[in-house]
Amino acid sequence: MEAIATSSNTTGRAVFYADLTVLLSLAGLILTGSDIFISTATGVVIMVLIALVASLTLLPAMLAVLGDKVDALRLPIIGRDGADGGGIWGAITDKVLARPAVLATITASVLIALVLPALSLNLGFAQGSDALHDDVAGKRTMELLEKNFAAGLATPAFVIVSRTPT
Repeated sequence: MEAIATSSNTTGRAVFYADLTVLLSLAGLILTGSDIFISTATGVVIMVLIALVASLTLLPAMLAVLGDKVDALRLPIIGRDGADGGGIWGAITDKVLARPAVLATITASVLIALVLPALSLNLGFAQGSDALHDDVAGKRTMELLEKNFAAGLATPAFVIVSRTPT
């Protein structure tokens, strides 16, 4: 029971603050005003809330019920502790801590290389005749209208008329 209380006090806080960060970032999508972003963010917020509640309540309860039998179905190969007691994650941590600057530079370089293609993305939407498929019957008409009467065709022109009292 003391182990459950200690883990809930430490990792439970980390999970809570991580989920809170995700919830706040998704709340920013709701402020966009776009229906697709609002509905997507709402669905993900609900799932994150369910995961948060389960990790802070259900997991400690299950650990309390299982007690010492928590490792009963442990796979013999995965999670086996090494001679130093750290296992594979201990070995990885030791290598990272031995040369943190070198591995930070390599990791940053890989991440930057992965992001570079995103810099050339064109996220704009096609307008006017470009938005229509070639098989659409009215595309040729739209192209002719844009060529000869381009002003305000692809984007609407708003005309405001005020009524004067007679």
